[in-house]
Amino acid sequence: MSIPSGKERTVSVHSARKKSRRTTSDIKTPDLRDDWKQFPVLFQKYCEARLCPMYPKVYNFLERDDGQFIQIDYPLSNMDYKTTENKLVIYTYTNREMNIRKTVCKCPHVIDTRMFFALNQTLLNYSSMTCLKLEFCNIGADHIIILQDSLKTKNIITELSLVGNPIKEQSYYRLIYCGLKSLILRFCEITDRGLKKIAREFLNHDSDFATLIHLDLSSNMIFDEGCKYIATILKCDRTLQSISLIDCKITDVGCATLISCFNKFALNFEEVYKRRTIRLEYLKQLQKVNVDKDEPEFILLENKINRYPFTNHESFAAEGEIFCMGNYTLISLNISHNNLTSSSLDLVLKSLVEQTETFGNGKGLRRVILEGQNTPECEDIKSKISDFLSSKNRKSQTTSSAEGSMRSRSSAEAHSSAHSAGFDKEEKVSFQ
Repeated sequence: MSIPSGKERTVSVHSARKKSRRTTSDIKTPDLRDDWKQFPVLFQKYCEARLCPMYPKVYNFLERDDGQFIQIDYPLSNMDYKTTENKLVIYTYTNREMNIRKTVCKCPHVIDTRMFFALNQTLLNYSSMTCLKLEFCNIGADHIIILQDSLKTKNIITELSLVGNPIKEQSYYRLIYCGLKSLILRFCEITDRGLKKIAREFLNHDSDFATLIHLDLSSNMIFDEGCKYIATILKCDRTLQSISLIDCKITDVGCATLISCFNKFALNFEEVYKRRTIRLEYLKQLQKVNVDKDEPEFILLENKINRYPFTNHESFAAEGEIFCMGNYTLISLNISHNNLTSSSLDLVLKSLVEQTETFGNGKGLRRVILEGQNTPECEDIKSKISDFLSSKNRKSQTTSSAEGSMRSRSSAEAHSSAHSAGFDKEEKVSFQ
């Protein structure tokens, strides 16, 4: 059997793609009002208004029901375009209704600030687009400020990926409270200096505006020193549900710092100061509300202080210190491929048991990923952790199902009682 040459393989692949494009029913008749038609026109308009030195290439793809992508605007030969020039290349992905859902940008050199501003202006016109990927685009601190303003202006983007964009100023903290649900910062060379800024943003910002559910800090220079700032985030935040710390050079010391925030802990000086600041502000506002007798504002004030873990029922005084219940809202923790030994894994298992005893099966960690620790001792403890979490998840599902059945039964009984009461009333009226 002869092996086809590289050129023959390329021709056959292109022929198959061309045939697929001809016969697919996924592409509807093009309309000038479609997002993918308007996007390049709008972008060029904003680039010209900003006097940009060049115009980026834009490629549009349709996502089919089977998850495959079809290019819908340029010849097939352009799919092999490589970003070797000093130009920005943009890929937009639309659904069957031709609404843009995702935008991916590639740039081998620093993006011109004017062009980046034009890109953000263009994106604001598409309310259907929820995902933006600026991966390996050499963006800087100025771009982060532009992006922050854009995200706050119109909360449409919920997933942002900045993979491979190290920034000297470490200003990623600006993106924490911008309405995002997922923020991916892999390969950004984030150090403890950048983590300190992120932790302060979590600690000092109003929790009413917290929306971030997933934070990916994998493959950064976190080390053990940075773990204390990750712990600060997990101590004060009750919105985050998933955090990824793959390949962050963490050892047993840093792991112990991380795990400590999942169980009862004593507030440090900065956390006590934050608690007192919030309570003092609460008392000042309470006095003002009592004078004005504004009940709605009083309820709003009560809700605000009850949402913060350092000031609500989760915190308490004991033994001359202020303690707080551990984090019970984080569901997924990924600390794979770090320098951990069996002692760290044993600590994880003990913490899971203690967390479950404190909060029950329905709260706390349900997924802990520990790949890369492959010694026999580690494998044994990983197996125990997996069994424990599987049992916890099964019990949680059983409890949820039972509670749902009870609620349905109670609702049905209440409806039946109300119906019977109404029927009896009708009988009495007719009898009279």
